[in-house]
Amino acid sequence: MISYNIHSSINSISGLDENNRILDFGCGCGRVVSYLSRFPDKNSFYGTDIDGEAIAWCQSELSNLGAFVTNKAIPPLPFEDGFFDIIFSISVFTHLPEEMQFLWLEELRRVTRRDGYLLITTHGEELFSEAPDIYKRQLGKDGFFYSMGNGTEGLPDFYQTTFHTDAYIHEQCSKYFEIERILKKGIMSHQDLVICKNC
Repeated sequence: MISYNIHSSINSISGLDENNRILDFGCGCGRVVSYLSRFPDKNSFYGTDIDGEAIAWCQSELSNLGAFVTNKAIPPLPFEDGFFDIIFSISVFTHLPEEMQFLWLEELRRVTRRDGYLLITTHGEELFSEAPDIYKRQLGKDGFFYSMGNGTEGLPDFYQTTFHTDAYIHEQCSKYFEIERILKKGIMSHQDLVICKNC
C-alpha cells in the first residue's frame, strides 16, 4: 500500500516523463524501490540510508533494480546538484529533530532538479489526539513536536518521533520547496504525504 500510494502520486505529477532518476532517501531494505521497479516506466532508481547493513543487503540482492549507497546522519549526499527528478522519503522526517530536518531539506533541494519533486511523509495533527495536553500545547504553539525518550532499538538516539501541523509545513518547509499539496493520511491511512516541488 505504501508503494502503491507513492506510484499513484508520481503518476499524478504533471510535467514528468518516463525517464526519471528517482531516489528513495531512507530506503531501508529497498521495499519501495522493489515495488516501483515492477512498473514499465523507464526510470532509474537509487536508494540511500544510514543503515549500512540494509544498504549492503540492497547492494547484494537488489543491484539489478538500482544503485544503493550509505549516507551519514547529516549531509551531504554523494550526488551532483539537480541529479534527481523525484525524491521520496517515507518515515524519515517523522523521526528527525528540527535542525536535522532543515539540513536535509536543504540538501534534498540541492540534489533535486528545478521543477523536480520531493515526496515526504509526516505525522499530522490527527495522530496527536491521545497525547498528553502538554504535548498538544507545544504542537499548537510551535507547529512541530519532537518526542524525546521514545527511540527505536538499533537506531541512532536522534531517531525519535515527530509531529508536524499543516501550518508549520507551509511556513517552514516552503523555505526549501513549494508545497503543492498535503494528502492527509495518504500513506497506509496513517502518515500524511507532502508533495513538494523544487522551484
